[in-house]
Amino acid sequence: MAKDDRSDSDFVSLVAKISQELANHYNLDDKVLAEFLVDLHESTDDLPAFKEELHKLEAGFPDSFVENLDRLIHSMHPKYKERRQQFEANNKAESDEVELEEAE
Repeated sequence: MAKDDRSDSDFVSLVAKISQELANHYNLDDKVLAEFLVDLHESTDDLPAFKEELHKLEAGFPDSFVENLDRLIHSMHPKYKERRQQFEANNKAESDEVELEEAE
C-alpha cells in the first residue's frame, strides 16, 4: 500500500471515529461536521486555541468532549502519526549511537 493510500485510509478512519463520537454523544452522524472539526483543529496551534475557536462558533461542546477530539486527532491523523514516527525513529537512532559509544 502506498504512503498516500495509507494516509488517506488513516484520515477516513479518523473522520469515521469522530463521526461515531458525535453520534454517541449528540446523536449527530455527520461526516462533514467531523471533517470540519479536523480541519479546524489543524488550523489552530494547540488545544486552548482549538477550544477558543469552537467557543467562538458557539459549538457548545463540553471541554471533556473537545479534549477527547484533540486526543483522537493527535493519535489518528496521518500528519501527527508521521511526526510521531519520525520522532521515535530519531530517538531510536540517538539511543543506538549512545549504546555504540558506551560499548567502545
